[in-house]
Amino acid sequence: MKRFLPLLLALFCGTSLPAAPPEVAELGFDSRWADLSKAEGIALPSWITGIRQDGGTFTDDPRCWRVEPGAAKGQGWLEITLDRSRIVSGNLVATLLFDADPDADVAVQLFDSQGRVVVVDLFGNLVDIGMQATTDTFVIPLSKYPSADRVVIRRVQGGLRLHGLVLFPVVTEGPIDQKALMELARVLGDPLSPENPLVPSIQNLAQKSRVQVAAVKPALSMDTSASTTYPAATAPGSAAAGPAPTDGLLAHLSFDAQDATDSSPMGSHGQAQAGATFVKTERGMALQLHKNPTRDRSIPWDAVIIPQERMPKLHDRLTLSAWVRYRSIAGTWGSQIIWHGDSRFGRDPWVLNLLPSGRVQFRSDRSVTGRPKFTVFEDEIQITPAGKAKLTQHVAVQSPLALERDQWYFVVGTMDMLSARTRTMRLYVNGTQVSEIQTTEKVDYDTDAMWTTIGAVDKGGWQNFDGDIDDVRIYDRALTPEEINTLYQQPWR
Repeated sequence: MKRFLPLLLALFCGTSLPAAPPEVAELGFDSRWADLSKAEGIALPSWITGIRQDGGTFTDDPRCWRVEPGAAKGQGWLEITLDRSRIVSGNLVATLLFDADPDADVAVQLFDSQGRVVVVDLFGNLVDIGMQATTDTFVIPLSKYPSADRVVIRRVQGGLRLHGLVLFPVVTEGPIDQKALMELARVLGDPLSPENPLVPSIQNLAQKSRVQVAAVKPALSMDTSASTTYPAATAPGSAAAGPAPTDGLLAHLSFDAQDATDSSPMGSHGQAQAGATFVKTERGMALQLHKNPTRDRSIPWDAVIIPQERMPKLHDRLTLSAWVRYRSIAGTWGSQIIWHGDSRFGRDPWVLNLLPSGRVQFRSDRSVTGRPKFTVFEDEIQITPAGKAKLTQHVAVQSPLALERDQWYFVVGTMDMLSARTRTMRLYVNGTQVSEIQTTEKVDYDTDAMWTTIGAVDKGGWQNFDGDIDDVRIYDRALTPEEINTLYQQPWR
């Protein structure tokens, strides 16, 4: 498998092969590494000439190099010295196997032989390839930095346990460019395919270190050849489904009392606008909304608004869920199910909506700190007091299939912190996950004065939902797939 890796990368990067396959370094840490001069059974490839550390310890329980959470900020680093003449490709790919405290942060740096910093943090300079629960895969572009001969893994803050890493040369001719990085992101992305050559090394390190690594699974796919829509929910749930989850519940609008009362302990009561009504359906009482016949966005129309003081900030951990049945969808931008924001364009931290195509979308407007990976609109760019453009991008997951009109569907969007820097957004339809994406970007704008609207944006002026919405729930955490299926199975009233 290791000998196959250079061939795989060469094919994907469109380059030729060297005469002999490069050596792969599979480094699993334990107490033997405390004194490498006396260590037995540790084999290093010829292109690694030394490993040393400062501020941490090598331990056997668990097997790792660890830095305690109480250490000073920036304390704790592990240095790998390279023989550049033996890395014929000029570039490396690395996978770290680790676990860390929720507030932990780690940087991967490059130094030269004089101990001078060449790259402060590779995470900020490369395409983000995503993360599993305890792995992070990225490219070390040595060809861009001829003087660099040391890779330093530096703990910035929080407790860190680095169980091991896999390093291997990438076969390229000349500097690795953005296109090649994108190809590597596609090949080595999260979740790792079972066929990926990294998998055996990662699993071997995890087994030796006695740590659990997230199950490697193929990328989510659906067979849409015989269908253009999801099967409608035709059964009214099961009485044996168990109670709906209440931990972290910020709002639950069932509309059973023919109003927008919140039945959660938070008291996040909504305010019905204009012609919003409550009607008897096969699901029981539901909120019925109609499309706005005018184009005047200043006129509030059918919607329910939860005031700003009733909804805390939700940036990185949340769940939005609702039952929906639409009659028609608004034009260019689609129709909103649950929206949170203010009057500024492109500053909506969370949105669950229907696109004009009938596909459901879970979206969050996030910062742009590097090359934008998602949609950025010119009319949403704001200028800072210093005169610089401040961009946001629409990070979103969408259903691969459209929802059919006049049918009930249970739609859920979740966001969770996969690590200190990576967030995962997932979308579910009728209890089944249909899409997933990761982002390292943050909500970098003020959200103190924002409110929540059900069935429209702003105060109900546009992107109005035309149909029925029922059983709206908002949580301050990401529900598990099991909890989402429990919600889907709740009996209809």
